[in-house]
Amino acid sequence: MSTRFRFTGRIALLLALLLVLALPQIAAAANTIVTPANPDGWGPTDVRTNATVGITADNARSGLGSLKFTTNTIVSGQDKADFTKTWAVPARTLAALTDVSYEFYRDASSTTATHFAPVLRLLFSNDNNTPGNAADDHTGYLVWEPNYNGFGAIPTNAWQAENIFSDYFWMRYVGGPNNNGVCEKTIQNFAVTLNDWKTANPQGQPGDCVAPNLGSGTTYLYGVNTGVGSGWGATFLGYVDNVVVAFGADVVSANFEPNPVCTTVCYADAVNGSDADDGITPATAFKTIQKAIDTVQAGGEVRVLPGNYSETASNRYVQGNGPHVFGLFIDKDDVTVMGVTAADAPITDPTATQARVDTNSTANFGPDGIFVEGDGVTIAGLEIGTNCCGQNKTIEIIGDAFTLKDSFVNDPQGSVYFNDWVASDPSHIQSYTIDHNIFASGVSIDLTSGAGLSGPVSGRQITDNEFELSSGETWPVISFNGSGTGVPWFVGSVGGAVITGNTFHNTNYGAVQWIRARGDYNNAQFDWESYWNDNTYDNAVVFGSNLLTDLGEYSYTSGSYTFNHVRRIGATIQQEVDHATAGDTVLVNEGTYVEQVTVNKDLTLLGEDGKAVTFIQAPATLPNTSTTDSIIVKITGAGVQVEMSEFTVTGPGPGGCGTIAYGIFVGDGAYANIHDNRVVDIRDTGLSGCQNGNAIGVGRQFWSTTGTADITDNEIATYQKTGIIVDNTGSSANITGNTISGEGAISYIAENGIQISRGATAEIEDNTVSGHAYDPETTTSAAMLIWATGTVNTDGNTVSENQMGIWVLDTSGTHQNNTISATAAGSGVNAFWGMVVDAPPPGMEPAPFDGEAAGPGAAAPAPNALAQTVLVTGNTFTSNNSGTGVGLATYGAYGALDIDLTATKNLIHNWATGVEVYECTGGGCTTATFTDIDINRNSIVGNTNGMFADTVDPAETDGTCNWWGDASGPSDAGPGTGDTVSTEVDFTPWLYTSDLNGPCYVGGTISIDKVATGGGATQFTFDVSWSASHVMLTDGDTPYVTTPPLQAGNYTVAEINLPTGWSLQSATCDNTTTTPVETVNPSSIPVADGDAWVCTFTNTYTPPPANTCPVGQASNQWTDLLGIGMGSTKKHKVSAKLTIPNSTNLVDLYGQLVAKNTGAAKYVRFIMKGKNNYVEVNTVTAPADHVSGNFWYGSDLPTTGTNYVTGKWFLQKSGTKTHIPRAFVLYPTYNDPAHTYVNVWETFTPAEGEVYWDVAQGWTPYREIVVPITAPLGPETFHIELALVDNDKDARPVWVTVTAGGITQTVKPTNPDKGDQLNLLVFDLVNVPAGTDEIVIHVYSPSPTIDGVDGDSAALVGMTANYQCSPLSN
Repeated sequence: MSTRFRFTGRIALLLALLLVLALPQIAAAANTIVTPANPDGWGPTDVRTNATVGITADNARSGLGSLKFTTNTIVSGQDKADFTKTWAVPARTLAALTDVSYEFYRDASSTTATHFAPVLRLLFSNDNNTPGNAADDHTGYLVWEPNYNGFGAIPTNAWQAENIFSDYFWMRYVGGPNNNGVCEKTIQNFAVTLNDWKTANPQGQPGDCVAPNLGSGTTYLYGVNTGVGSGWGATFLGYVDNVVVAFGADVVSANFEPNPVCTTVCYADAVNGSDADDGITPATAFKTIQKAIDTVQAGGEVRVLPGNYSETASNRYVQGNGPHVFGLFIDKDDVTVMGVTAADAPITDPTATQARVDTNSTANFGPDGIFVEGDGVTIAGLEIGTNCCGQNKTIEIIGDAFTLKDSFVNDPQGSVYFNDWVASDPSHIQSYTIDHNIFASGVSIDLTSGAGLSGPVSGRQITDNEFELSSGETWPVISFNGSGTGVPWFVGSVGGAVITGNTFHNTNYGAVQWIRARGDYNNAQFDWESYWNDNTYDNAVVFGSNLLTDLGEYSYTSGSYTFNHVRRIGATIQQEVDHATAGDTVLVNEGTYVEQVTVNKDLTLLGEDGKAVTFIQAPATLPNTSTTDSIIVKITGAGVQVEMSEFTVTGPGPGGCGTIAYGIFVGDGAYANIHDNRVVDIRDTGLSGCQNGNAIGVGRQFWSTTGTADITDNEIATYQKTGIIVDNTGSSANITGNTISGEGAISYIAENGIQISRGATAEIEDNTVSGHAYDPETTTSAAMLIWATGTVNTDGNTVSENQMGIWVLDTSGTHQNNTISATAAGSGVNAFWGMVVDAPPPGMEPAPFDGEAAGPGAAAPAPNALAQTVLVTGNTFTSNNSGTGVGLATYGAYGALDIDLTATKNLIHNWATGVEVYECTGGGCTTATFTDIDINRNSIVGNTNGMFADTVDPAETDGTCNWWGDASGPSDAGPGTGDTVSTEVDFTPWLYTSDLNGPCYVGGTISIDKVATGGGATQFTFDVSWSASHVMLTDGDTPYVTTPPLQAGNYTVAEINLPTGWSLQSATCDNTTTTPVETVNPSSIPVADGDAWVCTFTNTYTPPPANTCPVGQASNQWTDLLGIGMGSTKKHKVSAKLTIPNSTNLVDLYGQLVAKNTGAAKYVRFIMKGKNNYVEVNTVTAPADHVSGNFWYGSDLPTTGTNYVTGKWFLQKSGTKTHIPRAFVLYPTYNDPAHTYVNVWETFTPAEGEVYWDVAQGWTPYREIVVPITAPLGPETFHIELALVDNDKDARPVWVTVTAGGITQTVKPTNPDKGDQLNLLVFDLVNVPAGTDEIVIHVYSPSPTIDGVDGDSAALVGMTANYQCSPLSN
């Protein structure tokens, strides 16, 4: 029931009372869900042609939908529709009815009378007087209308919730005995409650049928319906929901809901789906993606199954603007539209998409295949195709946080278009993600009208995509388009984005630009350095003065629009050169650039990734060589300065003869620094003998143009004519560090590596030039052709396997430190030269570019000097004696200029002819001549013919002071065995060594003769002042003679390091060339030119000792060490007996009795065999060094008849009580007639030999004892024995090391080995070197804190040592 009060007076009080009474019934709710698929008995009834009824989601009330009514009256009475539920439940009677309610809604668009709204009817059947007798039954329905229950104009666009149980119902009498056929079936009494109908039998107006008495008999309620019309007229739109008819606990209800449809996840299936399905599972998918988008909740996901989709989104409004027709329209936030496999797995590979979406947009602001209005929208894993009705924007995005990923945008020349319709600051579009997509050729991403101006740049990501441009597609694939251009739809400044990991493909080299910003934009948001470095381009070029912190900018005009502040990553070199400003750098990414490039301003042209991957390639169309434009890279313009590096410039020309002139050309007064490039294939297509195809050119007389250049560290190969050519007076170049490789021996053209000609100048340094030869040998290829030009110098070049190495014709210069090599096999020709100075004889024609037609020199300017001055120095000329190869040649009287040639400090080795000097003497000679030929201080070695000269003046050739390979000088016309020399060469004096800086002289000799009778092979050493090396001679050797002779001066000879046993008897030196013979001491020998001194040294020999023992220091005696332990702290022996082995050889004997200083003895006795045969010692021999240390008694003992000794203690009481005896030790010395020894033995006091680690208690932890011994004369084995006392049986070690002559042994006893408490330690030190004169004994008690070992106390009380004399080895 409405909360409005609509009555007054008693009726209102009565109704209020009824309301109070009915409150418990009002709790009934519409818990039954009624859907089209599960209607629960509900269905449309009496639906006429001008009306509709159905459950929809258009105006959800409780849940997702409601019951929708529409009328559009065209024919009066046809505007009616009901929705009815009936049942056959006897218990549902009017009397049992406890509650009725429903909710209705009138839409403001309705044009029918304002009081109309959906009504509710209760269908009744009154079983009147005779139960079961249908003839007297009454049927009809009780109708509730708002108009009769206090409503005037129905509120619009608002749900009205009404409990109508106590409201007024009017009756429509349908059938029964009261219908006489003429009475009015509408009982016109509109103020009757349900209770009235049960109890009062109300009646209508005259003429109405008699209303049945519903209180008579049983009135069954068998149904309920709601409806609209008829006769309303005009139009109506309204809704009903939550119908309740309750019979106590028996409740009939209806919550009208559309069929259950997908909410958070919706499926689309173009092949098997239907938009009438629910979209919840792949099996019940919608047919269209748009249906799924319209159905899914915000934040939900549309999963697009494989298939081809043709999408249309009609009647769509964008921010109130419309209606429009799009392909897809996404206006909900956070919706994801995702391609999936048939198995419902997300598509994440853009090359493996399975759903293609084509669109049918007719939007009038440029067809938008897909329009995205919602924020947070994601499109993923789809192929996005073309639009049916005009192509413009494949996807237009006006929502924030859009994502496109894992998709294939297959709409060639389409656009993913971001358009911030707010276009203000802050912008609405602040973030987006374009990730891991493939874009078909020409598809672009366009950012316009404020997109991305606000928010962090990190929120805008264009990453890991593949883009493509091809022929004719001159726009960028990523374009930021700000305002300020005059373009009306670019209405706001834009911001930058993160652009990384993308790949930009240039198909058929059609691309012009990749990433561009223009108009008004916030350049601080553009990380151009990252755009450059963090993406992959087939081609990419930028320019600027501060790369890559920023890019240069330029402006251009298109139609009526002017675009300023243009920054971009382009795809062609020439366009960026054109846009650049003088002083800029044009930076070129790796890739192949098929274009001609002309640079006419100051620029740096740099291939960033290096020449191995950055190519400028001749295009398919190139001007013919008859023009000045048959060039791949032209650097031109007076005063223009260009640096070019890290490119490969490559042909070939597009056709046969004459299709390419130069790879790189510098002219018209320009300067170029050309370094670290490769220039290759500058040739016609196919093998062409045409005189064109130069890799690098600087100036050209034929074109009347000049240039200057530094040409450094380039790789030049596979050119047709010339590697590098510098031509014309006024042109110059520094040519340094280049590698220039010819084709080898070829028959179709004579190549040259470097040509300097017609007045040009050059410095040619550190280049490598190889492989130039003309196989017919009718003309000559050269590694370097220096022809009729200005001063040209070469330095440090490596020139190998060329027909001609360096060819200097009518040109002055210095040629130094070059390495020139050639062989017949390597060069491919029989006749070859290392270096030639001046024009050669007839038949040896050069082949310069632009010079062949008229012959050598014809095209060259007249020389401006009378002579060419050429210095050849420090070069290396090598061959293998093959063919007719000539190392260095000069040919006079063939050129225009006299020749002044100096050749010095060169190595000329292994040629057929090392040096050739020839002057024209027959017909055809010019007036030129040799003014000076100086060939000095060269190494001319290993040549078949060393030096040949044939000149007009036979004395013209100065060949003195050369090294001919032997100190004796040259052969043939010379006196020696070195390389040959001809008669017209002045070769004396010559160098005596290969030291080309050495003196050149006649000199004298010194001989050394050794006289050492009986010396045999014994070598004697002489220190000579003329050499750092010693002279070694034996008695039988041929006397040593200085070779070569010594220069005049004073010299010394001294015999040093005489062998053992030898001594110098006499030494004299005699000059055999003087009369009388001059004799001097070897300490001062005056040598003059032509002297021959003989120095004689005479030695005598004294034999060495026979064995290792020094004379007088050895005997037949050696000392042994015997001993036995006598006790510990727990028990002791009073006496102990030691038997002496070999007692018959005993010559000396000493005894020791050692005790612990914890008690005292009266005396000790050493008892021998026989009555009263003993030695008694009453006084301690070696007192204790520590209160708890050791002491001992000792004495010499008799040897006669002694074969054993008993040591006996006579203890005081304290000695007995504390068990002081520790050891008994004997030192017997024997005579050994069969051997001799150096022998030593010693005893040590506790102050010398006792150790214990506990220094805090006054002990000494370490002792070193040095025992002298006579040094052996050769390596020996030292035998050493030690007596160590007081080492307990407790595993605590004592460390004992014995060293002699660097030979060391260490033992670490932990227990006594001769009974408590004695150790006899034995050491054999092998190969103790001669001269060792001491034995060093170290005794150490290791420390727990220092060594981690708890050492014992012990005392070293004695030792013996000897080595046995043995023969000395030779």
